[in-house]
Amino acid sequence: HAVDDAKATPISVSVNANGQVWGDSGLIPPPRLPDWLAAQAKRAPGSTLLVIMDTRAPMDVFTNISDAAKAGGFSDIQLAMQSGPTGALAP
Repeated sequence: HAVDDAKATPISVSVNANGQVWGDSGLIPPPRLPDWLAAQAKRAPGSTLLVIMDTRAPMDVFTNISDAAKAGGFSDIQLAMQSGPTGALAP
């Protein structure tokens, strides 16, 4: 990836209904989240963090991610709410 591509591509994490945080490499344990976010911000400076949350996930998980992301160097954090698993059809 060229640097321009990295800037254009948001880094995303997904939060499931249980409040577990998943990155591109799998489950991110809460104690590792700040380091993981800081590493992503360093890898792609100026990129946006997109947090895709299940609507049933506890909101304080987003607060934790947001605080850690800001501390890690992200300046732009976006939240997308989603009900149910990705790609699943609504009943």
